[in-house]
Amino acid sequence: MFTVLSRQPCQQTGFKVLSKTSTIITLVFLLLSIVVVIAVTLVQINQKEVLSPGLKYGIVLDAGSSRTTVYVYEWPAEKENDTGIVSQTFKCSVKGPGISSYGNNPQEIVKPIDDCMNKVKEKIPSHLHKNTPTYLGATAGMRLLRLQNETAANEVLGSIQNYFRSQPFEFRGAQIITGQQEGVYGWITANYLMGNFLEKTLWRTWVHPHGAETTGALDLGGASTQLSFVPEECMQTPIARYRCSCMAMTTVCILTASSVMEEMKQRKGS
Repeated sequence: MFTVLSRQPCQQTGFKVLSKTSTIITLVFLLLSIVVVIAVTLVQINQKEVLSPGLKYGIVLDAGSSRTTVYVYEWPAEKENDTGIVSQTFKCSVKGPGISSYGNNPQEIVKPIDDCMNKVKEKIPSHLHKNTPTYLGATAGMRLLRLQNETAANEVLGSIQNYFRSQPFEFRGAQIITGQQEGVYGWITANYLMGNFLEKTLWRTWVHPHGAETTGALDLGGASTQLSFVPEECMQTPIARYRCSCMAMTTVCILTASSVMEEMKQRKGS
């Protein structure tokens, strides 16, 4: 009589135990993954609520040689290199000629500007008016007026400054910018709008595009012209050099014809 011992049933039981254990481990891992994803999402939401208190606004008056235009911009709290991701939300063309045409009657510039500013007040929440920076930048028209009659140019700016000091916004000043500054601002604007400085990732963060090239800008104004570009080698005057923090402190060289035009105008008047 032979007794046959078989271990097969035990092995099958072992396989079942191992199978159940693997299933349990997989489920636990899955649950932990879900918990981690939920936790990360909640943290991001909380951070967004803390870091994004809402929109901020800014007002810019572009006082050109032939006309003045008022722009309203808005941006969230999220910034890169202390630069907001800005969107233009409103535009108003001031009636009449450029502010340089008011050299003989500077007080008359207030009324057409006020008409636009009343519309601006409706576009920005009233509780944010006092924290909304406002700038006026005058270009070649006022540069020429200052060369011809500095007193008249100062009176025009003074009339504008007095008006804005009575407004609810945070007035940061009215100034005549140089041709080099005008060229730099145009270059920055063109490359900013083309996404050459920043781009948004899938994680909603802003990064500098790898290997992005910049684009030259040509601004044909009513009384001046600016050509702005990044040269292979930086030159000396009449090329102006500018350090741009928006693209890792790249040196931008600006060639502008506005200074030449003003010098010619001054010589003709002398």
